[in-house]
Amino acid sequence: MILKKIIDYYQNQIENIRKMPNGQIKRNAIGALVADIGGNCISAVAKELGSCWRYVKKCYEEYLEPPPAKTENRGRKSIQESHPDIEEDIEKIIREDACCDPGFKHEWRYVRLTAKEIANRLVASGKYTEENCPSETIIKKLLKKLKIKLKKVQKTKPIKKIAETDAIFENVKERKEACMGDGNCVLISIDTKDRVAIGDFSRGGYSYNEVKALDHDFKSEFVTPFGILDLKTDTPHFYNVESKVTAECMVDSIEDFLLTNYIYKEALFNKLAITSDNGPENSSSRTYFIYALIMLAIKYNIEIELIYYPPYHSKYNPIERIWARLENIWNGSLLSSLKVVCNFMKNLTWKNIKATVKSVTKEYKTGLKIKKKDLDQLKAKHVTYTKGIEKWSLIIRP
Repeated sequence: MILKKIIDYYQNQIENIRKMPNGQIKRNAIGALVADIGGNCISAVAKELGSCWRYVKKCYEEYLEPPPAKTENRGRKSIQESHPDIEEDIEKIIREDACCDPGFKHEWRYVRLTAKEIANRLVASGKYTEENCPSETIIKKLLKKLKIKLKKVQKTKPIKKIAETDAIFENVKERKEACMGDGNCVLISIDTKDRVAIGDFSRGGYSYNEVKALDHDFKSEFVTPFGILDLKTDTPHFYNVESKVTAECMVDSIEDFLLTNYIYKEALFNKLAITSDNGPENSSSRTYFIYALIMLAIKYNIEIELIYYPPYHSKYNPIERIWARLENIWNGSLLSSLKVVCNFMKNLTWKNIKATVKSVTKEYKTGLKIKKKDLDQLKAKHVTYTKGIEKWSLIIRP
């Protein structure tokens, strides 16, 4: 009778123990309850909890004398314990495929093998089986520990600077300043943009409006913009060429620019200075480009100066900034027709001045050449090169 009253007194505690999930916490609670009531109440407590008295007794005994914690052989073994030679084996496999750190700070830096290939080679060595071979995740961690990184295949990087770079930049600065101060000189920057696909194709841009592009880019129609930036008036001029932009096409566009903006307007000028990169169609070694400019100089009795930027530094050419602005304007839209392309160009402003746009439908032939003997005769008479940087600075006189 007394024991029942005691059990009733601990009823709330008993209810809480019943709701506990099986585990160490529950066993500790049962042991504490028996110790609180007294060791003679094991059977009564077991009956109230609906458990075996042996289980309750064991909980009580564990509560009085907790067993020592078992720390050994717990958890997953490290890969080095089960495979003590794993790091050495991986080094042997990658030795022939590893690359040195470019800064020579560490012998192992890059490896052309994937983790899966390394695992296959470990199995092929006969020392490991498919069952006990480390997983790809573990191999990647070991490679990281060995300071070995999986490196994406990259193209060979070109030389970023030639010996004449500083001299060329100095020449560009001097010639541009001289041309800007010459009231009779027209100074322009020219460049050809990558051809633009016409159609409902995504250009990787973003738009606040929902724009849906075709899921496959089957491009069949293209236009190639040739740009001229008048550095004195800050006016951009675009010539959208439907065929190849050849040396002949460039010179024809330059002539049209002069006729439209200076000659027909009877503007006084006797010199044209052109800044550009040394591209394949407009370089100083492109025979037809030089020939066509000599003919242009003779035709209009003007002096033409070519001012080239150093190799790998075409980004300094002023018109490159025009291309960047154009890409930012139309990248989130669909260039579904040539008219749409032209409208984007017409709406482009540079220093609050709108661009002019023309379409060039003439079909230009590629591979036009001039005989070296004939060109050498013209050069001797009309072309003067800047000493030391002949390839990047020259003047054509009528």
